[in-house]
Amino acid sequence: MRQLLWLGFVWMTLWPVGALAQSCGDSLLVDTTLVADIVCAGGYTGDALIVGADGVTLDGGGFRIVMDSSGTGVRVTGRSNVTINNLDVSTAASTGVGIYVEDTVDLNINGCDLSGRTIGIDSGGTFNTDASITGNDVSGTSANYGMILREFNLNLVFTGNNFSGNASGLYLDGMVGPWSPGLSNTFNGVGAGVVVYLNSTSNVTINAYDLSSVSDVGTAVFLNNTINTSLTNLDATGRLTAVETSGGDTGLTIDNVDGSGSGNSWTFLIRDHANDLVFTNNSMSGKQFGARFDGQLGPWTLHSTNDFTGIGTGVALELTGGNDIIVD
Repeated sequence: MRQLLWLGFVWMTLWPVGALAQSCGDSLLVDTTLVADIVCAGGYTGDALIVGADGVTLDGGGFRIVMDSSGTGVRVTGRSNVTINNLDVSTAASTGVGIYVEDTVDLNINGCDLSGRTIGIDSGGTFNTDASITGNDVSGTSANYGMILREFNLNLVFTGNNFSGNASGLYLDGMVGPWSPGLSNTFNGVGAGVVVYLNSTSNVTINAYDLSSVSDVGTAVFLNNTINTSLTNLDATGRLTAVETSGGDTGLTIDNVDGSGSGNSWTFLIRDHANDLVFTNNSMSGKQFGARFDGQLGPWTLHSTNDFTGIGTGVALELTGGNDIIVD
């Protein structure tokens, strides 16, 4: 409940802590629950709200940040112990960033609707440690990633997030594990981009996920300069490419990945990998092209547990630029 204070010459409205009136561009210094929609004028390109102190909790309270432009809903930079709950920054305009974080410690983003944004959650800086990102909706028709998470550490809790409908799903940069996303995130239905992109990560496991498509589009998992990555028990059916690497990856395991379908592209495209590659129990059935290993270093054996049956008019297996390879 608000109160009115007479200062002798003007009435001032006092809002209790935790239910402060806010407007576009405000900096939050205390716990805040929205009491009305925050409406940013058309064409606004700044930050709707800025977390300006450590230990702040922002609760959407059933209200929205209305911003159909290229700005950012909430910015958190250089802060610790920050929580953002139940915030609606959705849009139908496919513009802007829902939440941006940089150099944070103990960050919690839970139950937020960030759908329709160019990027639902974006990040930067040199560290983002001890974060929990759960139950958020970053679905939509964006031409970018639902989330771009840079320099998060192995304590990241990541469950219940919805990426359906985006051109691309999750971009993970600089993660040092061991780390694996929780099993309740939704990636199927991501479009013609990359469902999961791992860049300069180490000790990351992607296991038992549905990364499929019904449209023969996109890449399920793309790797660049990774160390000790495990891709296991994945449904990549209907993707043009199940797994692609750009080179410079070591310690890669690809096991029981179903890349079957009818697409006219390589199901697995593995470049310049060391002889510690594990490639077993994978399916390319029905595709026009199977697996291509470009620059594979030996001694290395391709085992017979992989399923190349039903490959179409293309090439089932191509080995180029490698050495000391046995096809068993």
